[in-house]
Amino acid sequence: MKPGMRIKQIIPADGWRVVYGGKGKDGKVDVFTQPLVAWALVTDPSEDAYPDSVEPIADAGGYMGVVDSDISNYLGVLGPGEDIERYRQEVEESN
Repeated sequence: MKPGMRIKQIIPADGWRVVYGGKGKDGKVDVFTQPLVAWALVTDPSEDAYPDSVEPIADAGGYMGVVDSDISNYLGVLGPGEDIERYRQEVEESN
């Protein structure tokens, strides 16, 4: 989360997962998930047009944190009952 941002509200994210993945040097596809624990309504006072956003929060090895969607292996989120295969196919079709 950027400095100055504040969490205004948190709601549970039961059944939601964040998806990460990519191709290894050998070309093998690796896609995995991590449970989301909550959705956060976040406000950023430095944003004039759209100061509020909804951000996923995951358990990051013992502490909760806002998911960084800018990292290279972030693929998206899966809702309850959604299949991870669409992300696996996306990675397979990428360079």
